[in-house]
Amino acid sequence: MHAHTYAQERDPRAYQLYLSDGCGTSFVGSTPERLYTRTGRHVASEAVAGTRPRGPPGSPKDHAEFVVVRDWIRDALAPCVREVDIEVPKSVLKQCFAMLFVALALLVP
Repeated sequence: MHAHTYAQERDPRAYQLYLSDGCGTSFVGSTPERLYTRTGRHVASEAVAGTRPRGPPGSPKDHAEFVVVRDWIRDALAPCVREVDIEVPKSVLKQCFAMLFVALALLVP
């Protein structure tokens, strides 16, 4: 758990995660994205794709990366939810431009 604490101290604005299988295998992560949140039956996931230095518009590759990530998250949520609503606000993270989207959904009862 020390790595998780270190990550939190190093970048308190990021979301930290710690997963353990209880048998000695663990995964620690730190990300600017809120990978998953749930309130009642409402779920949300944020993803950043097409990150690049600030400057001219992104390339077709950046857009393709964004589409792949957006579609993968939408498709992963689809079996568990009624509908997935994708919001795409413009986002700037620190010294770079990134395409951010938020997937919002309502879990099937």
